Amino acid sequence: ILLKDTFNNNIDYLFDDGMPQSLYDKFQAIHCFNRLSKVQIKDIIMSDPNSALNSYKEVCNSLGIELVIEDDFANGNPPIKVIVPTFYKNKAVTSIGEESFWSNYSRVVEITLSKYIKEINVDAFSRLENLQRIKVSYKNKYFSVLDGVLYSKDMSKIICAEKNIETCSVPNGVIEICPYAFDKCYKLTNIEIPSTVTVIDDYAFRNCIRLTNIVIPNSVTKIGEKAFFRCRRLEEIDIPNSVNTIGNNAFDFCNRLKLVKLPRKLSNNRHRYGFYGINMEIILKD
Repeated sequence: ILLKDTFNNNIDYLFDDGMPQSLYDKFQAIHCFNRLSKVQIKDIIMSDPNSALNSYKEVCNSLGIELVIEDDFANGNPPIKVIVPTFYKNKAVTSIGEESFWSNYSRVVEITLSKYIKEINVDAFSRLENLQRIKVSYKNKYFSVLDGVLYSKDMSKIICAEKNIETCSVPNGVIEICPYAFDKCYKLTNIEIPSTVTVIDDYAFRNCIRLTNIVIPNSVTKIGEKAFFRCRRLEEIDIPNSVNTIGNNAFDFCNRLKLVKLPRKLSNNRHRYGFYGINMEIILKD
């Protein structure tokens, strides 16, 4: 819980241990030594912020401190900035599980990964449609962030992208664009994929509704299920001969798709990929 002292604007107080009794003592110390008359809640970092707000009100009232809540909190559904704890019950937190933020997915705007995180489930962040910033501890040996994109530390995999990203130039050396990597990046208009990439995995670019153009390099061997599902502004796609596998509905609901260049070896299942429609021209390549 990050609180802003409005009496002394240069000081922030970070409480990462929830709302134990000891927090009451911390408030008392702050009140005594800094002569606080007002506390402004800036961010809430926990799974149940509405319950937390009530606790803060009780503490501040008991201390005679005015509690000011920013406008973002007015509707009772404040944005959440998640800091993954380094330890939980005296054990290092090393992984983020499947759909970890299910209950508050639409409110999470920022995530900070601690130094011990070494495993992230493929759909851990898949529902976070408002995720605007990803941070990683500089001491983390497994992940790093570059230009709004979360990579494996060796830069061989793209794990996840911030949802407000507009363009992306994938660095040479990336091999896999992982499941859900750019899912719900509604503002993404252009992406450059290097010839080192071999896998565009399931749901990788699903719901990139403003993506107008993409060049799939001839290094790619697999395009996953619903990889480009609902990329509504794509008008042309050229599937290179290197591709051996295309998942179901990979290009479904790409409503503006007019021209598809497809290897003949994959033509028998073209309807399963989402290549159909009276206005669509399909050119088969040998």
